[in-house]
Amino acid sequence: MLSIVVWVAAGLAFAPALYACSLPAAAPGNELRAAQLKLRSADVAIYGVVSSVRVLDAPTQGLPSVGQTIEARVRVTRIFKGRAGRIVRVRGNTNVATSGLGGLRVGVRLGLLLERPARPYRVSLSSRIMLRELLRATRGKWRSPA
Repeated sequence: MLSIVVWVAAGLAFAPALYACSLPAAAPGNELRAAQLKLRSADVAIYGVVSSVRVLDAPTQGLPSVGQTIEARVRVTRIFKGRAGRIVRVRGNTNVATSGLGGLRVGVRLGLLLERPARPYRVSLSSRIMLRELLRATRGKWRSPA
């Protein structure tokens, strides 16, 4: 009986590790191909500045904690693929251990790969992309929002 209790306790202690986020990094020298594949899988690719962040399931005071749902408004400065307005709303989780976005702050610049038809767009850690990756994958081609 004691051994069962020990095994259950050990399982519960290590359970979060089973759900950890594991996004593969591009192999050295293959960054361009990896960026192109990321871009190809998205319906919309943008770069912009976070203009507001709202925690949807938080107490009225304090900072977002791990695992909360946040909604952010991103002022789009560059469109690399697809159609997007000047402001895009995105929603995601703050728990980076399960591939969440983490805490976004107003003023943060970020690239996002988005999938239609969701509005607000659902985002995770894999939705983020660096500006240099977007520029490489599109050979520097982008347009301003309409």
